[in-house]
Amino acid sequence: KGTPILVDYLEAFRARNAVDLKLVMTGSGDIPIPPDLAPHVIDVGFVSETEKFEAMAGALAFCHPSVNESLGIVLLEAWLAGTPGIVHAHGEVLRFQCERSNGGLWFKTYPEFEEALQLLLSSPETRRALGQAGRAYVLREYAWEAVEERMLEALDAAVGGVGG
Repeated sequence: KGTPILVDYLEAFRARNAVDLKLVMTGSGDIPIPPDLAPHVIDVGFVSETEKFEAMAGALAFCHPSVNESLGIVLLEAWLAGTPGIVHAHGEVLRFQCERSNGGLWFKTYPEFEEALQLLLSSPETRRALGQAGRAYVLREYAWEAVEERMLEALDAAVGGVGG
């Protein structure tokens, strides 16, 4: 779900910038990694929820380049850890979540990806503000009370619409 483009873009970023940036990957899947990039990609496989949260909290950003998501639960988890997101602009749902929350950046092309990374690397204040905005968004929009309220409103509208 977009990992090959992330690998390609990280390889380009490392070639163009004097930044020792690493990519930490969790979960399953076999992604071909170019030999020159292999020492800079850390594939930890499946990890506990605690380890995943700690990895997200320690990251510069959580990059989710998929263009086929209906809801980015892992992006929401990264925001709960206070970490900004970087998503592909053609992933409409993830981009919408970043726009609405002000919790992340998006890219269409490699230069935009590089610009997003450079911004987060050069401005810890921006990184922190994006992460905090994302966290506030998740707590506001996805807290049980908020979801329950929206569900009850939808049910009321449906019942009111049926019986007139």
